[in-house]
Amino acid sequence: DKLRICEQSYKLLRSKVDFPAEDIIFDCQVLPLGLPEFAGRAADFIGAVEDLKRSCPGVSFTAGLNNLSLPLRGLNMLRDALHSVFLQHAIPKGLNMAIAWPGALPVYSDLDAETRLLCEEMVLNASPDARHLERFTAFVNF
Repeated sequence: DKLRICEQSYKLLRSKVDFPAEDIIFDCQVLPLGLPEFAGRAADFIGAVEDLKRSCPGVSFTAGLNNLSLPLRGLNMLRDALHSVFLQHAIPKGLNMAIAWPGALPVYSDLDAETRLLCEEMVLNASPDARHLERFTAFVNF
């Protein structure tokens, strides 16, 4: 539904008022991860940005990173790692603005290998054995 709304907004702004595409900013609202019912939300957001980048050329996309890791309040190191991994995947698909704590994001390549893998699996909602949510929950509760 978000895709349809963004596409309709784009068409309306471009065709009815000749609003410059480069001045349009969509916030497709990245939703929290960490619970089974939220498992695919980051991957869905990244896919939506990629689709909209094709159907609405020239627009910008923003995301509030704290929404992504809301269930992990108090686990700042893990939240920051999750944000870094998310950006690593979302930026190439078209995300070009993010709301984040300045200086808090670790460099993707500097992340601990285990933490990076767990975050990758969560952001992409994929793992070879489909047990990434279980592993992530165990890691969080350690």
